[in-house]
Formats: sequence, structure tokens, C-alpha cells
Amino acid sequence: MVVFLWDRPILAVCNWNMSKRILVINLTRFGDIIQSQPLFSYLHQQGKEVALLCLENFQAAARLLQYVDKIYTFPGGEILASLSKDKWWKGLEQLFASLERIKRDFQPEQVINLTPSLSAKILTLVLGKETLGFALDKWGFSTYNNSWAAFLQASSKFREASPINLIDLYLGIVDSQKQANVRLELRATSEDSIGKWKKFFHLPPGYGLIGFQLGASDNKRRWPVAYFVRVGKICLQKFKLIPVLLGTESEIELANRFEQLADYSHFNLVGKTELKDLQAILSQLTLLLTNDTGTMHLAAGTNLKVVALFLATAQAWDTGPYLEDCICLEPNLDCHPCNFDQVCNDYKCRYAIQPEDVILAIKLVLDKEYKSLSLNSRIYKTTFLNNTYFLENLNHNKDKRYLNMSFFHFFYFNFLVNNLDFKNKHNFVALKLDDKLKQELSEIESYFFLFKEQLRSISAYPLTKRKQKISLFHLKLTSKLEQTRYFYPLTHLWLAQSQQGFSSVDDFYQLAHQYHSFLRKVKEKFF
Repeated sequence: MVVFLWDRPILAVCNWNMSKRILVINLTRFGDIIQSQPLFSYLHQQGKEVALLCLENFQAAARLLQYVDKIYTFPGGEILASLSKDKWWKGLEQLFASLERIKRDFQPEQVINLTPSLSAKILTLVLGKETLGFALDKWGFSTYNNSWAAFLQASSKFREASPINLIDLYLGIVDSQKQANVRLELRATSEDSIGKWKKFFHLPPGYGLIGFQLGASDNKRRWPVAYFVRVGKICLQKFKLIPVLLGTESEIELANRFEQLADYSHFNLVGKTELKDLQAILSQLTLLLTNDTGTMHLAAGTNLKVVALFLATAQAWDTGPYLEDCICLEPNLDCHPCNFDQVCNDYKCRYAIQPEDVILAIKLVLDKEYKSLSLNSRIYKTTFLNNTYFLENLNHNKDKRYLNMSFFHFFYFNFLVNNLDFKNKHNFVALKLDDKLKQELSEIESYFFLFKEQLRSISAYPLTKRKQKISLFHLKLTSKLEQTRYFYPLTHLWLAQSQQGFSSVDDFYQLAHQYHSFLRKVKEKFF
């Protein structure tokens, strides 16, 4: 069903529980595909038959997932090549043939689109099924089945307030109350493959292995190779852990630099293994040291503890390893994490986390004693709270950003599950929040109060006059939200919910009252 405000369709709502066969669209990269595993586990628990549509390049990653009954690949590269050769009709012919094959072979009753790009939304429109996640209506407007999807699109572009893990956002799209208790558990590695790599390493008595993922999707998100070399030497001498270099062919140059600097024993497997080998290799490791990569998520899905480094645009809150008792390190800089459109001349964050801090983090995981430390870096332990990924601060030193992000996790989680009474317990004491954050919260709380009171006062106007005044008040409120530093994602949520169909001004008033009540209660709790 599509609902309207003044004849404009915005928010799509459908009853997915009635569907049996569900097609999931995920046209993202390796790491995001791995992170969709808990969603498939949840759908399996609900008794659904599930197919996945992914890009051809990541078909091997899709095969690592459990509870995926069928895998369909999207030939994005071939279609783009046809367009570049001015043979667009061939590209369209191939596109429609692929979609018709899915319709004929799997006959999906519903589509869950996890990719917010316009191209993925168009695919869902062509498939012509009820959609959860991201979609377009027949007029071309974006639609969301609930606030989790709207928040995912808003927060992914805004690093100041992106406190909820991507996996939890995926799950919230199908379980808006976030009741599911599922973890990231991938398909088990074959015993033959495990045996092959166990024989390959043939370790001396008393020695283990530590994986080093030197690369990342972008150079600015890569910890310096020289720092990995220093950590590797100490791991070998102090912990008897032999480094194993992991990565794809595109990262061979990083491995070569490591080998030029390292004067100790190690294994270099960069560019020499397939994805199925990587999972088996991870099963042989004691620990993985990695940048924010797909390898990190693969390790979490095989229950391997991780020490993860988050630089530049990467942060531990929304893309950290979905596994308890991993360690995440971030540079303790006011500019971290930077927004995706940020232009930086030096990326000093790459060098801000010192090897000594990483060694201490590794020791915490090895000793299984997650005590607090005094570091120059931010250091967090992964945990779960209300079935949701959360971070515990392990740094004695001041970490203002942790206080803000903890608050935002509390704020948006309770808002998304529509928990206005804060019945779900959070382990919070009175937080010393940023003064600017407090000011913005007070201001938008006041704006919502004025807005709902204005809605109440215009009930006597004729319908046409009411529409004009509501539009004006709505514009002022939305403009105020857009100007905030910390609450910009709330703008997207407000637009998605306020532009639903309302049978009366009173219904619109109740929504504004709901927002105001929530903001007022948050203000009372923390100020």
C-alpha cells in the first residue's frame, strides 16, 4: 500500500509476513554482502525461502552465506560496457532478460532492497513487487518501508551521528522492533580446505599465527605498512605469533613493501589465494589485525577475534566487527571520522594510532582481560546491548566523541523502535554531553513544541488554508533540522514520517506531539 500527503507518495508500507519467497537485492561490495548474513539467518528463522541478487564480481562472497536458497548475479559491467559503446538497447535487453529469469525461476513474492542507489531502486520498480528497504513508487519518488531504512540512507552520509551498526540497520528493515537475536555466522569451511592450510603452515611447537590485512578500499583508510612491520616483529618475539599477510592482487605492492622492511619470518599470501581459501586460512589464525575491510567481516563471521583499525571516513560504530570481545582502535582526533566528501591534504589520522597502542590491544585479546588503558588512541571493545551492536570504552583518557556517540545510540535506537518510555535499559550514567549538542537538542525540542501548538491552533481554518499553513510550518521546522550539526539524520526521518497520508490535522498533530514528547524526555534524562 502507498500512502499520501497532498497527493505525493513517500512511505511504502507492506505486510512482508504474508510472503514466502523473498528476493534480497544487495548490489554492494564484499564486506556489505558478508554483513547481510544475519538478515538471511533471521529470514530463515521466519520460514522464508530466500534468493539473493548480487553483482557478478561478488558471487563468490555470496556463496559464503548460509540460508540463501538461490543466488542470481547482475551483469552490471556488461550492461555498462554496452552503454559506453552506444549499444544501449543491448544493455536494456540483457537487463530485462536477467530480471525475467528471476521472475520465472524464483517467482519472488516480495523484494528486500538493501542498496540505496538509484539503480537498485529502479530494479525493484521493474520487478513490480512489494518492497522492503529502498524503492521507488510509480511517480519516481523514494519510498521506505520503515524508519530504519530512512535512517540508514541519512546516517551513512553523516559521520557525526552514525551510531548504529549496518547489520542492525539491515535487520531493522524487517524487524522494526529489533527483537531478533541473531549473529554473524557464515557457512562453515570445508574440512578438506582447513586440512590443506593446516598442513601448509606446519607451525613449530608453541607458535601461532596472526593475520595482517594491509589493504583497504582506499589508501587513506590504510594503516602504514611500516607500522604493521613493527607490530609483526613484536608479535613474533613476545607472543610467538607469526604474521600472515592477506589480501588481493591489487595489494601485492603493499606486501612487497612489507617484505622489504621485515627481517623476520612471515607468510606472504597476498594475491595467492581465492576467497574460499581465505576463510580456511582465517580458521588457522589466533587473531586478525586489519583495517576496516571485508576480511574483517569475514573473520567475525568465522568467530575469529579481531583488532581493527578505523581511519579517515571509517568508524567502529557503524562498520565494526559484529562479534563480541573484538578491539577497535580509532585516532583520537577531533576531525575523525571525516565525512565522505571531506578533502584532506595530509590524512594525519593514518599515523595517529601508534604500533605500541596496537600491541596493547592485541595483548588484551590474547589475555582475555579487557581492562581499561590510558592510550592516545580511542580504544573500544565490541559488545551487544538490546540485541544491538555496541561499543564499550576501554580508555581512561578523555574521549568526548564516545560520550556523544553513546548518546546517539541511545537516542536513535529508542526512536527507531518507537520506545518513547525508554523501557529498554541502557547502561548510561549522566553523560557530560557536548554543549553544542545540548543546545541543538533544546532548540529542536522547542521547534517541535511550537509546531504542534500551531497545528492545534489552525484546526478552525478551512481545508485549503490549513494546507498552506501546515506547509509553511513544516518547511520552517525541516529547515531548522537541516541546519543542525548533530541531528541532521532526524531530518530524513521526519520527512519520511511527516509526509505520510493523514486523514486530519489531528493525526499530523499526534506525530508532532510524539516527536516533541520524545525530545522532551531525552532532554530531561540527560540535562
